[in-house]
Amino acid sequence: MEIETLNIAELRQFVQEAREYGWNWVAMDTTPVDSHRNTVLYSFESANEAEAFCEEGNMRFDFMAQDWMPGYFQFMPTHNLWAAIQNKELAVSNDAVEALAAQLQREGLQLHPAYDMGRLQPWLKQELIFQVQWNKMIYPGEEAERFHVVAHQYPGHQEYELGHVKGIVGSFDTLGEAATLFKTLTRQSIDNPDNNDYLLIAEYKDHHLKLNMEGWPEEHCGLTLQTAYYEYDADIQEKAWRVQEINTLDEPKNIRHFLYARFHLNENQLKLYDDRLQVTSTEELKITAYPSHFISEKLTIKNVMTMNMKNFEYLKDQLKYTGFGDIAEKELKTKLEGDEPKFTLTHEREFDDRKVVAQLEFNRSKESDMYFFNGYKVTTTPENQKEAMTQHFYVNHKGQNITLKEAYNLMNGRAVFKQEWSNRENQLYPAWLKLDFTNPDDKGSFKLKPYNENYGYNLEKSLEKHQEIKIVGEAAAQQLAKDLQKGNRVPITISKDGASAKIFVEASPTTHGLNVYDENMKLIHPKQNNGERQGQAEKQGQKVADDVKPTNKRRQAQHH
Repeated sequence: MEIETLNIAELRQFVQEAREYGWNWVAMDTTPVDSHRNTVLYSFESANEAEAFCEEGNMRFDFMAQDWMPGYFQFMPTHNLWAAIQNKELAVSNDAVEALAAQLQREGLQLHPAYDMGRLQPWLKQELIFQVQWNKMIYPGEEAERFHVVAHQYPGHQEYELGHVKGIVGSFDTLGEAATLFKTLTRQSIDNPDNNDYLLIAEYKDHHLKLNMEGWPEEHCGLTLQTAYYEYDADIQEKAWRVQEINTLDEPKNIRHFLYARFHLNENQLKLYDDRLQVTSTEELKITAYPSHFISEKLTIKNVMTMNMKNFEYLKDQLKYTGFGDIAEKELKTKLEGDEPKFTLTHEREFDDRKVVAQLEFNRSKESDMYFFNGYKVTTTPENQKEAMTQHFYVNHKGQNITLKEAYNLMNGRAVFKQEWSNRENQLYPAWLKLDFTNPDDKGSFKLKPYNENYGYNLEKSLEKHQEIKIVGEAAAQQLAKDLQKGNRVPITISKDGASAKIFVEASPTTHGLNVYDENMKLIHPKQNNGERQGQAEKQGQKVADDVKPTNKRRQAQHH
């Protein structure tokens, strides 16, 4: 069985409050609908209260249509609804199933007709509460405590289950008093202007009296002794009362009782519960009822909140601009609908013929059902290393994020430029970033070290100093700058000694220059290029850190 909710967080909060305040049962209208809607829940302390609510709700009179309308109200334990929200399953061993069957047999219990051992498996995996029954021989004369006269009307309807009206017209401590009223009503109402049928019933002690739609007591709580129907008599060719004896108090009765059970896997034990979900036994049970509207199917919850698609589109765009655009949309949607507080996605790529594995981390907000992409871990084997390393990158919701390719470049010791990097005060400023391999954090990842504009590194001027690098056209120059800012090692063809040669170039803000490699990836330009200038910058106290005050070019981060 499936129910829909537009806001799983509200549903979760409702169930948590219900459990806190002792609302053991929830009822709901399970009417199928075409459009998405929230399932409205009604809470009760006892199963009998929930059953009575469903009984009344399923016999609704539509005053607009002036007709009785069928309903689909059903109820279940709050515990089962919580288990459906959690959607976690435990392993059920063969020993557990055998222990359950043995205990049922030992205590004379049977599964409710809605179950069998095969169908019960999903209930056992989530330790759900289900129904059991047992038969008990009683002597009505010893069990009867009160006697009632019941009136029943049925005006007629195309669906027989609709339109019945019933009610108790007299209650007594002795059978004689009740029988007197029963006889009086059938004598005085010769013409039966109210179109009533009458029943004389006995109510068993310590049991809640429940009448079916025709006014008959259910077998566990009472016994119908006599009925009186006003109908056409062919012998006298007119309507008359037909009184019929149904049962006597002297005949023993084998009646069914119903209660609730839950198999505790950690204890390998079946526990029985009454209608208020208090632990009980067949001997101690005081109140029982046939739960005709109990949800006897395993429940699943479909989260169709309107923000889901908005959340999905938001995350999809965020992944795209962080270098994970080819993440499977179906996998992301499935995770969003799974209602877990957090989840991960695994993504694999190759850069420079090296395998790169990223584990993306998503967490649900505590204030809403929105999920956020919080960060990712990258595992790869950097150049000139034999062992793989793992580095965690946080997703910066207030500035620019590190893309997957940029993460790979950083892990290989190169620098990446971000126009809007966020410091601890959420202020945005331009900065070059490098991993500080001498400064790991408490989780084993290396910290990012920013080099802000006060550090004085100028990529354009560094390119101008290399006469051998000749870029034709403004567009090509801009593309080269973009590639270097992403931390890429860019191949360039130059003219050397009258012949063409390939070199590789990468930005090097720590040396205020470029790192240049030959076609064999041998460094041919000193790393300490312009070292004197770097020393001067540090002497002037220009901090190379994240916590500097922003210059005029910086702006306050926008809160989304």
